[in-house]
Amino acid sequence: MKSVTLHDWQLYGEEPMSRAQQNLFNAACECLSTMQWHGGYLSHDDVRHILTAMVLSWRIIPGLDMGDGKPSVIVLPRSSKELSKSKATEAIQMAFCLGDDPSQFGLSCNPVQWSQVVRLARGISDSDEEFSLRYA
Repeated sequence: MKSVTLHDWQLYGEEPMSRAQQNLFNAACECLSTMQWHGGYLSHDDVRHILTAMVLSWRIIPGLDMGDGKPSVIVLPRSSKELSKSKATEAIQMAFCLGDDPSQFGLSCNPVQWSQVVRLARGISDSDEEFSLRYA
């Protein structure tokens, strides 16, 4: 994957997210899939859906009455392809916050070890000892 810089992904506007943003968002979601989520693990796609839902909001509607007396709801997800440049920047930043400090979000697990692609996109050089020890 081609290196992504801060200028490639910190974009704003209502146009669809850029390819660089899409690539970085997917890389960050892949890293986040390695952390425990309330005792279990989520797939890369699960993480992507959660972050997209946080930014775009899922719609929840009443479900159909199946005659069993159980109330139900249907969650209508949104696709990450709907993210604008601004919303993609927000989702990527949210991913970084979640991975850097999971306890802030009620998760009891260690911070994520970010991939080189993500570290470089954040401006964290592998030669920067202070940061490379924390993120490598």
